[in-house]
Formats: sequence, structure tokens, C-alpha cells
Amino acid sequence: MAVMLAHAAQFAGGLPAVESEALGRYRDASTLARWAEEPMSGLLSAGLIQGVDGAHLAPKATATRAQCAVMLRRLLAYLNFID
Repeated sequence: MAVMLAHAAQFAGGLPAVESEALGRYRDASTLARWAEEPMSGLLSAGLIQGVDGAHLAPKATATRAQCAVMLRRLLAYLNFID
């Protein structure tokens, strides 16, 4: 889901420069697929995702409907599509 959001953000206007330490704050970042590292870092840098708690991203977990709604709303607000 994070990769789809990152691609949508790039298409609609872009994400900020990736912070090199963005993934390093999370204990389970090593379980993230390599192809998802840059998009996930971009979303973290933009504040569009925050992980399931302060120390875990849970990249292999299934996103709930509530998590999807929050991330989509953050994306739309970030892109100035909504207030």
C-alpha cells in the first residue's frame, strides 16, 4: 500500500527529498522489501506514514481499513486536494 501511495504522490506532485535515516528509526525496517525502501522513506519523510507505533513499520502486515483511510486522507491533504 505504501508503494502505491508513493507512486500516486509522485504522479500528482512529488514527495520531499528522502531522509537517509527515515527507515533507521524502525526496528523492523530490515524486513522491508528492497523495492519498497525508497517509496517508504519518501512517505516517512513527508509525514504521510508513521508506522504502527514509534518503533515498528510492520511492512508485512495487512493494512486495516482505518489505516488505509488515514493514509489516503493524509496524502490528499499533503497534495492540497482537500483541507
